[in-house]
Amino acid sequence: MFVGKHAISDIEFDVDIDLTSSNSTVIINAMSAAVRDVGATIMSVENFGFGENEGFTATLILAESHMSIHTWPEYNLATVDIFMCGDCDAFAALEFFYNYLESAELKFVKKTESKINRGWVNVS
Repeated sequence: MFVGKHAISDIEFDVDIDLTSSNSTVIINAMSAAVRDVGATIMSVENFGFGENEGFTATLILAESHMSIHTWPEYNLATVDIFMCGDCDAFAALEFFYNYLESAELKFVKKTESKINRGWVNVS
């Protein structure tokens, strides 16, 4: 049995998408909606912008673990890390996150992802 699921994704956005700290609210809203959709509980939200026209880092601390994002506007790139234990599904949260971004017109041109079952335990 695995105690959690870990989803990691690199997302390359269209060149006209704002990945700076000035647009962090839209992306953090997408993160929050994704984790709530799979039944996770948000304990706190941390967000740090690296300056005007620079990227940002945001982390949602969950009762079930975490979701984080790091952006590089100069490369049109964001990296996402979601780990969830219990009944919450990080893989489903990642899919919801992609769909939310598309519906918010944050179009991306490429995504690469790893979906990993983690924390194998022997239950007898």
